[in-house]
Amino acid sequence: MSDLRPAMHCVCLALLLSACGADSSGVQGPEGDAGLNSLIRTEAVEPGAECAEGGVRVLSGLDADADGELGTDEVSGESFVCAGGSGEQGPGGPIALVRTEDVAPGEDCVVGGVRVLTGLDANANAELDPDEVTGESLVCAGTEGLNSLIRTADEPAGENCGYRGSAVSVGLDTNADGELGDDEIQETIYVCETLFTDLAFPSDDTLTYGSAGWGVPISAGQGRMFFSLSHFLRHYFTVPTPHYVSSLSYRLEVFDDTNMEECAGVPPEGGFDAVRDFQITIDGVEIHTFSFQGGTGGQTLTLEGSVDFEPFLLDGEHFVHIGPLDEVCSGGGGFRWETGGRFVFSG
Repeated sequence: MSDLRPAMHCVCLALLLSACGADSSGVQGPEGDAGLNSLIRTEAVEPGAECAEGGVRVLSGLDADADGELGTDEVSGESFVCAGGSGEQGPGGPIALVRTEDVAPGEDCVVGGVRVLTGLDANANAELDPDEVTGESLVCAGTEGLNSLIRTADEPAGENCGYRGSAVSVGLDTNADGELGDDEIQETIYVCETLFTDLAFPSDDTLTYGSAGWGVPISAGQGRMFFSLSHFLRHYFTVPTPHYVSSLSYRLEVFDDTNMEECAGVPPEGGFDAVRDFQITIDGVEIHTFSFQGGTGGQTLTLEGSVDFEPFLLDGEHFVHIGPLDEVCSGGGGFRWETGGRFVFSG
């Protein structure tokens, strides 16, 4: 983008992901009777007691009624992979991992099975070490049944995960080769990491322009600066780690000293509106509108909200634009964006 200004130096990235399990000692799946299949089922977990920020529940058990599905009354073990929680600041935050182990025939499983392990990669070596395991589920195969297998793979940024994550696939080993082939997958759940782009607004990287033209931009980062109703702002920033975003949360402070009763000129039909409407765009694409009630006599107003939109890639240099949608007047006072506001984009 040839028209972009110098990049922002204060971009804060927060990478959040954690893993949790039902019991660190593991939950043993059933030792199947002859002819029964052991099954694994995964389901999404909404934010709540099990996972503060949501996640994935891994359920295991025997297909007692032989219908090929793990019913609620057939579940005998569960484990959780939780997204969110207490991640670290920056792209080096810990990553949740899922690992599986074959279980040989013996005391744990008469004819063998699969152990599903989950945990947080505390030492950042990309491997789930024994001391990092926080969740464990044991799935035992029936003596004449098919084995349930689970397969994990890295999931790149895209439609399924905004930044990156893991694809957890489960299914039956119908050809008995000990591997879960693509044609054997019954379900895939995505465990996604989240990368936040957190922008302080206004800052030294926020520029203001008048409605008459671009002219020479003025830094809005000092605060205590009044803007006329016709002024709009652009905030330039860079994204050091490319990632998709699909939501925006914002909290802005504005000092209002507008007074529509003092407007000069011919008013539009219906008069000059005291409600000030604004548009938020990224790189020229509108993602949200918001407003505040003017004419408050010098009050500081808090404007906050959130919006979801179609995912798009943040990579390199970008700008956020905030501009008025109203027909403005002369003599109608002004307003001031106070420092301390924030824009937070996430996948």
